[in-house]
Amino acid sequence: MNSTAKSELLGILTGDIETPPKVPHAELKTCVLIDGHALIQALGKCSGCKTFGEHGEVFLDAVKHHFGDQTTRIDVVFDRYIDASIKSATR
Repeated sequence: MNSTAKSELLGILTGDIETPPKVPHAELKTCVLIDGHALIQALGKCSGCKTFGEHGEVFLDAVKHHFGDQTTRIDVVFDRYIDASIKSATR
């Protein structure tokens, strides 16, 4: 099985695509999938957050800001690697 860096895959999938700063409004029902770990890393360390709940509010505010009014459904996905997985063997 070949292993590819996520950064390479991003370039392949988004090579000639323009991405708007916000999701445009649609009359149809829409769904957005968010990579939860990627968003946490993009947000960085929250200055002033002292509890898990405060971090959660910052995360939720970021999701609502970018997708709240324009989408019908928002799913946030967090992945994990099981010890017996192929991914753990490549680490």
